[in-house]
Order: sequence, then structure tokens, then C-alpha cells
Amino acid sequence: MRTNYPAKVLLAWGEAISGHAELRDWLMKNGYPELGLFTFALRNKPEAREWLMKNGHPHLMAIITGIEGDTKALEWLERNGMSVLKHVALT
Repeated sequence: MRTNYPAKVLLAWGEAISGHAELRDWLMKNGYPELGLFTFALRNKPEAREWLMKNGHPHLMAIITGIEGDTKALEWLERNGMSVLKHVALT
């Protein structure tokens, strides 16, 4: 479960979330498929959500389900030392 990323990758992820398809594709082709697939999972693509869970990224799914109002996901993030990700879900 990767939680540390270079600043430029986080910037690209933010742009990908906003709909920048080229950056999403760059993430997926350059070692960050979980961040690229996050953008699909955020838009309720079941295959992307399944991939995140099956490939060791439950924290990313917890952000998404936390955004959707799942308080258990937010509690899970907090319990597992990912309070920053909890706050991402809440903003």
C-alpha cells in the first residue's frame, strides 16, 4: 500500500481527478496505475474499484467511500494512521 508520492505525481493526480485524461494516462503508464484508476473509481466504475481493492489500495477506496458518506471508511483511515487521507475525503 503506497502512500508516499513525489510532489509532481500528486499534482498530476489532482489534474487527472479534474478530468485531464493525458495526465491520468501518464500516471497509469509511469508506475502509478492506482492513481489513474482512482479517477475511474471516483466516477463509479466498478472495475476500477475492484482493481484498487484487489491490488492493495484499500486506502484509496476508503477515500472514495468516505467522500460518498461512509463514516466507517473515514474511521478506518483514522485508525490506520491516515488522517491526512481522511481529511482529503472530507474536503
